[in-house]
Amino acid sequence: MSSAQPVPAEVDTERNYFEVIRFPSDEARRQAYSALIASGKKLSFSTSEINVWNVRTEVVRALLAAKVPFEWLTRDVK
Repeated sequence: MSSAQPVPAEVDTERNYFEVIRFPSDEARRQAYSALIASGKKLSFSTSEINVWNVRTEVVRALLAAKVPFEWLTRDVK
């Protein structure tokens, strides 16, 4: 993981990848649920482990905007 999370504006607007993110705690994961509900968007994700989610880049942007702590495992994938 890079040392600091980017702000949503730093995420390429054309990027629309399948991303993998990991939450550092159950509390961070709960914050993510709340942020996605509050965003009002219909965003979907899947999970292979309780704190590891497989999402599209739009979910990453929403979580960054809400300042939810997570590790963006595929951030440097081109």
